[in-house]
Amino acid sequence: MQLKTGQCPDCVTNHIYTEKPLIAGRCQMHYKVYRSKISKDRRLVRGLQEPRKQTHFQQTTDLYDWFENRGKELTGVCAKCNGKSCKGDPKYQRFSIAHIFPKSQFQSVATHPMNFIELCFWGESCHTNYDNQGIESVIHTPAWIAMVERFNAFEDLLTPAEKGKHFYQVFKKYAQKIPANHTQY
Repeated sequence: MQLKTGQCPDCVTNHIYTEKPLIAGRCQMHYKVYRSKISKDRRLVRGLQEPRKQTHFQQTTDLYDWFENRGKELTGVCAKCNGKSCKGDPKYQRFSIAHIFPKSQFQSVATHPMNFIELCFWGESCHTNYDNQGIESVIHTPAWIAMVERFNAFEDLLTPAEKGKHFYQVFKKYAQKIPANHTQY
């Protein structure tokens, strides 16, 4: 197969005729520009017809920003054991920011400002214990009360499918059992 050569209609060269290899009647550079414009126009039309899902990069960026903003709210004290958290340590600060509802299972609230609790990572490993053992690891602690209060702020944003998940149902069941005088745990 041999490439066609000729003058690109988009090249402005002061009326000097220069032969270049052509792709669909354009030089390589103008062909790429032309195709990207068509692709962009098609994406916009498709975007009007159906909502597009976020790309992995957009989700990662949103989550990065979420962790940065939550880091500003940290107190430096674990909500469960009152141990030291990683506040102020740029490398490990996000280790003390625990999602109340796991970000992988509950994407509708993964970056909600209230979907986090400050738990230590190093000392008692409260964050790791919560991730591995679940709700039972925090149920009779002051952290549980804070988690339920925060949960009430974003519960309505959960999708019906997410409300059907086991984690939600167990969390809701235990949340309803908080005594009237819930300051005494």
